[in-house]
Amino acid sequence: MRRWCRYLAGGLVGVGIGLCALDLAAPPPLERFNDRSLVVADRSGAPLRIFQSADDKWRLLTRPTDVDPLYLAMLKAYEDKRFDQHGGVDPLAIGRAAGQAIGAGQIVSGASTLTMQAVKLLSPRPRTLLAKAIEMGRAVQLESRLAKDDVLAIYLTLAPFGGPVEGVRAASLKLFGHEPSLLTPAEAALLIAIPQSPNARRPDRQPSQAKAARARVLDRVMKAGVITAEAAETAKNAPLPTRYANFPLHAPHFAEAQSATSDTAHTTLDGRLQKLAEVRLRAALQDHASPATASAMIVHAPTAEIRAIVGNPNYFDTKRAGMTDMTLPLRSPGSALKPFIYGLAFDRLVAAPGTLIHDRPWRSKGYAPTNFSGEWAGEVTIRDALTRSLNVPAVKVLGRIGPAQFDAALATAGINLTFDRERGDAGLALALGGVGVSMRDMARLYVGLASGGHVPDVLATTQGQAVNWVELLAPEAASQVLTILKEAPPPTGQTVTAAASRQSTSRIAFKTGTSYGYRDAWAAGVIGEYVVIAWVGRADAAPCAGCVGIGAAAPILFDLAELIETPGRMHHVPAIAKAPPPHLAHFDGAERRNISAGPPVRISFPVDGARMRLGRSGRAPLTALGGLPPYRWLTNGAPAGISAPGRSLPWAPNGGGYHEVVVIDSAGAEASSRVFIDAGS
Repeated sequence: MRRWCRYLAGGLVGVGIGLCALDLAAPPPLERFNDRSLVVADRSGAPLRIFQSADDKWRLLTRPTDVDPLYLAMLKAYEDKRFDQHGGVDPLAIGRAAGQAIGAGQIVSGASTLTMQAVKLLSPRPRTLLAKAIEMGRAVQLESRLAKDDVLAIYLTLAPFGGPVEGVRAASLKLFGHEPSLLTPAEAALLIAIPQSPNARRPDRQPSQAKAARARVLDRVMKAGVITAEAAETAKNAPLPTRYANFPLHAPHFAEAQSATSDTAHTTLDGRLQKLAEVRLRAALQDHASPATASAMIVHAPTAEIRAIVGNPNYFDTKRAGMTDMTLPLRSPGSALKPFIYGLAFDRLVAAPGTLIHDRPWRSKGYAPTNFSGEWAGEVTIRDALTRSLNVPAVKVLGRIGPAQFDAALATAGINLTFDRERGDAGLALALGGVGVSMRDMARLYVGLASGGHVPDVLATTQGQAVNWVELLAPEAASQVLTILKEAPPPTGQTVTAAASRQSTSRIAFKTGTSYGYRDAWAAGVIGEYVVIAWVGRADAAPCAGCVGIGAAAPILFDLAELIETPGRMHHVPAIAKAPPPHLAHFDGAERRNISAGPPVRISFPVDGARMRLGRSGRAPLTALGGLPPYRWLTNGAPAGISAPGRSLPWAPNGGGYHEVVVIDSAGAEASSRVFIDAGS
C-alpha cells in the first residue's frame, strides 16, 4: 500500500513538473492583446485622435475600472455567473451542458467561461472538440498567471463588434459617442449581445437582429435580479444606434508626432480650445481661395504648454496641402521680429521707447528699405516706430545692435534663424524678414516676451514635460516692448480687448508681419498669460493674394483670443517714462553725432592682462571710460550688470583663474580685457 502511495505521489509530482514545464514552454499568446490603438488625448483625457493597431483594428485598452459596474454585473450574469469563483473552467457549467446535450440529443447550451472566451480572442481556432480542450487548458493557464481583472481586461479589449471595431471602449465610442464608464441598461445589453455574432448583430446593418439579441440579454439579466422588470422593458424600447460614428480627428498633425509608452499620450492641449480653433481657421479660409491655407497656435506662457495647435485646418484638402503641418516649415517672418530688435536695443541701452529717430529715405551699402505704406513719417519716437511698424527705424536700430549680434542673442535662447551663413550674417534685411523661422520658434519668442524676457527651450506637448528657460531680454525691456505692442491699432472690426474678459489687463499686445512678395501673413500676440500666433499663406511659398498680416492673420489672432475664457494677467508691465535719458534722446542727428565723436569705450579697470588678488569682500570694481555711456558689462559671456557714467560696477568673480570681461556702450561699441584672479583671494 505504501508503495502505491509513493507511486501516486511521484506521479502527481511528475505531472505537476510537466505542467509547469509546459506552461513555461508555451506561455499564453498575448500578442493580439498587446497590439492596441494609440489614443492621443487632451489635458482632460478626452480623445483627440485615435490610431489603429498594427493589424488595422480599432482596439482600445479597456479595463474593468473603465466600464460601468452595471455592464460588468450584466455581463457576468449573462455569460459567466461564477466567473469570480472558478479557475478558468466552470465544472458545474460543463456538467449542466453535458446533461442537457444527453437529454436533448444535441448541444443545447455551451459551457464557455469568460476566461475561455478571452483565450479564444487571443488565439482564434476552428470550433472543434480539440480546440475546446485547448481553450480549457489555456484558460486554466491564464487564470494561474493573471488576476481576475487582468483576464477580464483581455475580454473587454478584444471582444469583436463588427468590422475593425474591437473592445468595449471602442464600441461605446463608436456606437454611443461616449466612454463606457456610464452606460444605460439598453447600451450595456447591446454591448453584451453584439460580440456573440458581431456581423449579424450590427445595429447599423441588422437592426432587427440586434434588437432581438439585446432583448434576450435583458430578459436573462432581469431574471438574475441584476435589473428590474421595469428597467428591462424600458431598455427594450430604447432606440438602437443607427451608425458606427467616426472617431474624433482633432490636431491631426500634432497627434502624428506623439509617441507613448502606454496606450494614451496625455498632451497639454485644451480640447475645447483646440476644436474651436479648428472651426475658426476653417471659417477664415473661406475668404482665401485655394491653395492658400492657415495655421495657428495658442500657448500658455507660464508653463510653455501648447493649448491649441492647428497645423492646417483642412486635413484632407489636397489643394490646400492639408496634410502639411504649417507650424513646422521655415518661413519669412516679415516684421514680426521687430519687437525683439527693439527689445535688445532697450536692454543694451542703444535706445529707449522715447528716443527720437528719423523715418525718411535712407540707404546703407545699397540697401534702401521703404515702408509698407510707401509714405514717410519723419521724426518719430521708437515707441511710434514700433506701433506703426516703420521699416527704416527698425533697420537703423538693427544696424546699431549688429545683425550678427542679434542673431547670436536669439541663438543663445535656442532660436536659430535660417539664412545663407556661408555669405556672412543675415544683414540688415533681417529686420524685415530676410531670414527663415518656424511658427513654433516664433511662439517661443513671444512666450519669452510674455515671460519677462525668458524664452523656453521647448514648447511643452505632454503633461509634466520639463522646460528650461533662457534669458533673451531683461524683464524691464520685455515689459517695455509689451507696453508698446498693446498700443498697436487693431484690424478693422476688432477691438484690442479680449471679448472673454473685458479687463484692461487682457488687452492684446500684438505685432503683424508680411513677407516680401506677400508670401506670408503673420500675427503674433500676448493676451494675459497666453500667446497666440496666426499665419496665412501657401504651403509652396508662392505669392498669396491678400496675404497681409493686418488683413489676413490679425483677424484670426483676435478671433482666437476671444476663445480664451480666463486669460489671466499679463506679466507685470510698468508704465514707460515719457522722456528718455538725455544720452538716448536722439538716435541719429547732430546731437548724437557730437556725443559719439569722443574717444572709444575702453576698460580702465581691470586692464587687459592684469593679475588680481581680491580683498575680503571678494569683489572688484569694473570701470569704463569713453564711448557712449551707460555701459553694459559681461563677464565670461554672462550679463554682469550696467554702470552709469563715472561709476563702477561691483564684480564678484566665480573662482580663480582667467576671466573674460567685456563692456558694451550704448552705441554698441565694445572693449574687453582678460584678467587672472589668484585662487587664494
